[in-house]
Amino acid sequence: MSPSLRASIRRVLFAATGVVVAGSAFAQQTTQTSEIAEVVIVTGSYIKGTAEDAALPVEVISAEELEKQGAPSAIEMLKSTTVMNGIIGESNQFTSGRGQAAQGSAAINLRGFGSERTLTLLNGKRLASEDANLLPSSAIARVEILKDGGAVTYGSDAIGGVVNFITKERVDGLELAGDYRYIEDSDGDYTASITWGTSGERSDFYISGEYFHRSELMIRDREWALTSRAENPLGGWSTGSNPGAFRYLLATGPGTFAFSPTQFHDPSCAAFGGDVVSIDSPTTAANEGTQCQMQYTPWLNLVEEQNTYRLFTQYNLDISDSTRLHVEAFYAMTDVPEAKFTPSFTTTRRPTETATGPASGGALGLGNDNGLADPARTSLFYIPSNNPGFIAARAAGLTPVNAARGYIVLNQWRPFFAGGNPTFDNGPGEAEYERQQARFSAELTGELGSTAWAVSTTYAASEVTRRDLDISTGRLQYALRGLGGPNCDAAAAIANNTYGQNGCLWFNPFSNAVASNPVTGYENPGYNAAVINTPELIDWMQFWGEDVNEQRVLEVDAVLSGEMPLTLPGGAIGWAAGAQYRHNWTESSNNYYNDAATVPCPDTLLNGDVTCSPNESPYNFLATYSASKLDRGIYAVFSELSLPITDSFNAQIAARFEDYGDKGGSSFDPKVSLRWQATDWLALRGSAGTTFRAPPQTSLLPEEAIAFQSVLGSNRPVGTVGNPDLEPEEAFTWTAGFMLDVGNFRAIVDYWRFDIDKLLTVEPSAGIVNIVFPNFATGGATAPNNCATVDPVWLDAHFDFAGGVCDPNNVLKLTRASINGAGLVNDGIDMTFDYRFDNVLGGSMTVGTTATWINKYETETLMINGVVFQQGFDGAGQLNQGTTLYALPEWRAQGYVDFSIGNQNVRWTANFIDQYRDQRYVTNPALDSLVDSTILHNLTYRTNLPGDVTLLATVENIFDEEPSFALMELNYDPLTGNPLGRTFKIGVRKSFN
Repeated sequence: MSPSLRASIRRVLFAATGVVVAGSAFAQQTTQTSEIAEVVIVTGSYIKGTAEDAALPVEVISAEELEKQGAPSAIEMLKSTTVMNGIIGESNQFTSGRGQAAQGSAAINLRGFGSERTLTLLNGKRLASEDANLLPSSAIARVEILKDGGAVTYGSDAIGGVVNFITKERVDGLELAGDYRYIEDSDGDYTASITWGTSGERSDFYISGEYFHRSELMIRDREWALTSRAENPLGGWSTGSNPGAFRYLLATGPGTFAFSPTQFHDPSCAAFGGDVVSIDSPTTAANEGTQCQMQYTPWLNLVEEQNTYRLFTQYNLDISDSTRLHVEAFYAMTDVPEAKFTPSFTTTRRPTETATGPASGGALGLGNDNGLADPARTSLFYIPSNNPGFIAARAAGLTPVNAARGYIVLNQWRPFFAGGNPTFDNGPGEAEYERQQARFSAELTGELGSTAWAVSTTYAASEVTRRDLDISTGRLQYALRGLGGPNCDAAAAIANNTYGQNGCLWFNPFSNAVASNPVTGYENPGYNAAVINTPELIDWMQFWGEDVNEQRVLEVDAVLSGEMPLTLPGGAIGWAAGAQYRHNWTESSNNYYNDAATVPCPDTLLNGDVTCSPNESPYNFLATYSASKLDRGIYAVFSELSLPITDSFNAQIAARFEDYGDKGGSSFDPKVSLRWQATDWLALRGSAGTTFRAPPQTSLLPEEAIAFQSVLGSNRPVGTVGNPDLEPEEAFTWTAGFMLDVGNFRAIVDYWRFDIDKLLTVEPSAGIVNIVFPNFATGGATAPNNCATVDPVWLDAHFDFAGGVCDPNNVLKLTRASINGAGLVNDGIDMTFDYRFDNVLGGSMTVGTTATWINKYETETLMINGVVFQQGFDGAGQLNQGTTLYALPEWRAQGYVDFSIGNQNVRWTANFIDQYRDQRYVTNPALDSLVDSTILHNLTYRTNLPGDVTLLATVENIFDEEPSFALMELNYDPLTGNPLGRTFKIGVRKSFN
């Protein structure tokens, strides 16, 4: 925990304790009875109303409704809500912005616009993090979802809508609750909570604490999650393997040598579970031969172990008959102690000449060897002829018999793979994530005559800490030369030619150093214990990097509301007006080994060098980061009118001006909402307005952040560079719909449309790749490409190639820029229908459905400086992998049959997701581009037992349906599908009043 977050938590606890103690003392001195009504929160407006019947499209999900569905977790609730798409929450470490480095979190994504365009609130106030997994679920009374832009009311970030979690108003007595969910091949998920509250004549208080645990579920525990490379070439297969592939200096005669024109795979590849693949470069003969591709997903998890702790407290005090104080505070933390990764990352950064050794006749210490003609040789790790592993490998037939020296091509090998990482008992690599959030909010409300007033202050802080492990490029090369280990004096060994002696250790890159494959159970007959890699050497090569990212927000609001003396035929004019000040702080810090200022160069960890230019990470795969401190203040004023034009027709007009100064610009946004009660049973409604979103502070910095994702069939580093010239994105939204209420039948239907311009995004990875390698998806690495015709300046800005040679096999890194992208138009229809049948078998039965249909999700052609990055397309019904959009099934629906009799309730629920296509492969008949539709059926039984006990039992995914196959690393779409299979859940709640 960083000092600043620790200080923030202390402030929250101190403020909450002080206010409660002072308020309790005041309450004891006061004997008057409060006449203040309960606070009414209406999402999307400062004028009171009924959410679902208002002019704005607001969906309300009560705690009771969620309990009837089996009390789903935050992720399950979000994935089953039909207006949500692209929900980050299940393990998915492969794509930046799609779940990478998000282990343990749950992001809310309305309409598929991204969590950054969905404003998440708690009791109408902002949070420092949109992570729904940290919200106090045991204290939540209902969730209100505003399904059109909410920037007029709440400001930037609400461009796609608002999700407002509203807590219980008060609690009297003690409540204990717990549940356990059985998941096959897992230790299950479970929750325990305790809530206690008390009420006096003028005050009330409650506190709620809970613990939520998810158990690890390995990928190899689900048969569908692992496929052959032929079935799914994108199913977690990598050219960076071990056993790997090598180049060799071959002896061609007495004293003569020639560099191998081809690449050779380690002959143990297939036995260890890999696929031997022929490579044939259309660009250069230097990239021909064979490679070993191995599947990394068997080492990973579908669900990571996580422990979440949440604490929420709330206090209300009636200071007088017209003035009330409301105070709330909460703290939450999620710990992911052992997120699983591949045993090590692939090699993507070349060693320096300092690491490989000086060269008088060529790079990499090749000396005056003859016949060297490798254009990519500066991108090779060097294995000298006296490396014991190399000598033993040649004797065992793992190399050509005339191999004089060995070389490792970047992205064709990694230090640990098939045998696991010895640091973790020959298991997968591990990383740690810790997510924390604290918030304090205090509000005074009252009346001055006929005017209601509210003044509030909210302070929130969140912190995400990540620790992960990578190998030093320079130290790996030193170890390959016999200069490794903590006790090695490398300078003396080089001077005295005592490699591998006097405390200096060798690293063996060949399969004879690997005893077995723990995943498949294969025992290696070629294992040679004399040339293993020792724990001492491995610890010396590896480094734990840590980065801490903190967000803080201070929000101060002042709102006045009431009724004007003016009246219209329908009644008095309601009004609200107010001002808001927000201050945001964004801070990132790193430990020594992850800080670009302390380890700026590839050789910093070898010799302390900090003079390289440009700076480059010293690690094989992961990046280093620069510490940063950013902040900005935002000012806003807003107003709202409710105009009852007639008894049946009401108009609401609102406007907001928000100013970010020189750190995001300013915007004026009006909105009008109309509602007409045409008959007793039919109401029409509609709204129209503009919204905006300011650029995130981090996107304005010209810094590079590194993630990794699948590029040209392999996981590779992808850098994202900030842009100080970004402008705010703007949107025009409108809705039109009707509400029908006839007897026991109810229907709500709304059409919605979003027109977004200057979309804040990044250059699409797939678009960058397709500019240079347009035929890779259908023809692979041998297909014709545009290397010779693309502008070399543009190419250099977007690609790092091994040896500087443009070729799909040589791609080391992709770089993309933050941009204002092309325009976007999204429209569709939301529908809710239900009918209640009375006197059914002595009880009541309700049948209902909620559905969302996406008509179109069209993007314009993205062109920057004359270069087309992405042709305009309609993303509705598409997976949209590699583009700026999320997966967007055209139809999502939830249907249910609910039956209640006495104190018992049974509900059957069916969640439907329409089929959608992987747009990348629709022209390739060899690959199945269709992601099939799914229907998951759940059954929940709830009963109230004597003694204020509630029992809950749920079977989810009754028919044990597998998630639909998708051409992705996990063989399914983790932002849409459910990987768990059939589960059984039982819960109990006991109240003591």
